[in-house]
Amino acid sequence: MKTKLIIVAAIGCSLISCKENNDYKELEKMNWLIGTWNNSMPEKKYTEVWKKENDSTFTGYSHIIQDRDTVFSESIIINQRRDSLYYIVNVDDQNAGESVSFTLTSSADDTYIFENPNHDFPTKIVYNKINNDSIFAEVSGEMGGQNRTVDFPMKRQE
Repeated sequence: MKTKLIIVAAIGCSLISCKENNDYKELEKMNWLIGTWNNSMPEKKYTEVWKKENDSTFTGYSHIIQDRDTVFSESIIINQRRDSLYYIVNVDDQNAGESVSFTLTSSADDTYIFENPNHDFPTKIVYNKINNDSIFAEVSGEMGGQNRTVDFPMKRQE
């Protein structure tokens, strides 16, 4: 009797575990993002770091270093709630210190587009996996009455 109970419990745990993993399949598709990414230019260095916190959440941060000073930094969360992905960013000296949320509006062929049309800039954030060691991120929107795009080509740090 005790053996049957243990077997039933093990099967139940396996089924629950499988269900939980399947619940976050949208976020799992972005597992390629996990790691450290860099873009070094002569005048500055951009770094973005991502890790998997749990089945539903990736956490990340990025910063730009210029002349040995950090001139920009942000913390980021990509979170799956139900079937939707959210890109939540916090920049200490922007938006009164409040986080800004962008919703995944499109994904195909390792390209993920997050948008928030109510934010000032950016209104769109795009991540595109080029290959296992190269990604391309882009932020865009209107600034000062003109469309503006900022590109972030990055290589995986060894």
